[in-house]
Amino acid sequence: MHNTRGRTPRQKGMMFLEPFNRSLLEACQKKFIEEKKTLEEDSSAQPDPLNVRSMDFDGVHYILKVPDFSSNPSKLELSMTWDCLPQLLKEGGQKLLDDKYSDYSPSVEGTTVTISADGKSLPEGGDADKVCLTLASLKRHLFGAPLTSAFEKLKSGSSGNASWFDYRLDGRLYVKPMSDRVVVSHAIHFEDETDAALVYVFLQEFMDAQKKSHVAAPHCQFHKSPPDEVAGMIKDNNIEMPPASVTTYYLTFAVQPTHIDSSGKLHKCVELLIDVRNYMNYHIKCTKAFLHTRMRNKVDELHKVLKACYPQNVKGQKKGKKKAGGGSAKKKHKRRI
Repeated sequence: MHNTRGRTPRQKGMMFLEPFNRSLLEACQKKFIEEKKTLEEDSSAQPDPLNVRSMDFDGVHYILKVPDFSSNPSKLELSMTWDCLPQLLKEGGQKLLDDKYSDYSPSVEGTTVTISADGKSLPEGGDADKVCLTLASLKRHLFGAPLTSAFEKLKSGSSGNASWFDYRLDGRLYVKPMSDRVVVSHAIHFEDETDAALVYVFLQEFMDAQKKSHVAAPHCQFHKSPPDEVAGMIKDNNIEMPPASVTTYYLTFAVQPTHIDSSGKLHKCVELLIDVRNYMNYHIKCTKAFLHTRMRNKVDELHKVLKACYPQNVKGQKKGKKKAGGGSAKKKHKRRI
């Protein structure tokens, strides 16, 4: 089992996750770049078989393999299984497969999508690095398809249909396109009381940071109940809600045309919005680990204080033998007559 994804360098104390799967990227580079170079330099070298099984955030499973090693050892096949895949395909995912992954022979079966690339005739103009990154970013592109579609309609001045999908068991994403903005709301469920308390503070910081920001960031709101846009969607479509025993918080962003007026801004905005849940979950786990470390250090200090409270023997005083009851027994001397 490989590590799922790496982290980008620190930026002003914040930690952002990479939008692609690191283990898939490295496996593809090893096959399409390193192995190809080795075979060209050494005529006696042989290609290696490949079978990588990996997992990613949100319950995604990957299988990267050489489907027919005997006849074509340079061809890679990537399969991704995700429970919300059918919903994503309806909300722009299928169009993305037809456009961006048309040269990768995409096929869909249930909740699994499969693409492939042949090292002998690579797509993307033969750019191996670009092909590897495209394969490793399959989840990012499919997850961001509904947002990309809504943002493109916003740029053109039109509004589309509202959409929602459960991208994980404890997370749901609502997208409400309007003529002047797109409302994106994360509904995050927490069954653990400690996590719910930490995330309350964390989400409150989102709102405070947005108020203090000097850049024109998207308007951010934090609710314990569905905001008006989401409440309307729930009522009109009879969307099933989690039980009352589960704590649910709503983090809502209002994206305006100025936030996506260039392709670079649109691309970055999509990446940040789809990774909010994982970004927050990462920092919650780090916070809990930090608190546990502080607690353990405090307990160690208290143990040292308790040990220092034990009575010490006076210097030069002889120790008496201890009795079974805990006292000390001194030697009795016979009185001389």
